[in-house]
Amino acid sequence: ATYTKIFEKKFWFDTEARMNIYEKYFFDMAIYADKERGRYPIWQSLDHVNFFPSSGFVFVTVTGDFSLRIEGMEDSDVQKEVMEVLGAMCPNTTVPDPVAFHFKRWHADPLFRGSYSSWPPSFVPGHSENLRASVD
Repeated sequence: ATYTKIFEKKFWFDTEARMNIYEKYFFDMAIYADKERGRYPIWQSLDHVNFFPSSGFVFVTVTGDFSLRIEGMEDSDVQKEVMEVLGAMCPNTTVPDPVAFHFKRWHADPLFRGSYSSWPPSFVPGHSENLRASVD
């Protein structure tokens, strides 16, 4: 399975648009339903007091076939689609382009081929040692 997070930075931060978009539509998380299954459905803000306050970071998650599709696209084309979705999510609001835009092409990376590891908070060094141990 391929799982992709697309990060955008400060495209509405410190502006009136930020107040209109972030506080009116997002809060901490938003779910978007599109006619095309899997099209930029899960939106999360990292600009939160418990994460990265005042960072202006927002990311959208895509998975599976849609993730593979965007990996084959130019960054500018993905950004254009993301901004179109954001515009649909925030009607009657002008959404400025992001200052920065990035996503990792996990499936195309020969070291990962579509997956990555994320250790939960309860993960301790002993767990890593167990994963590396030989199987008899």
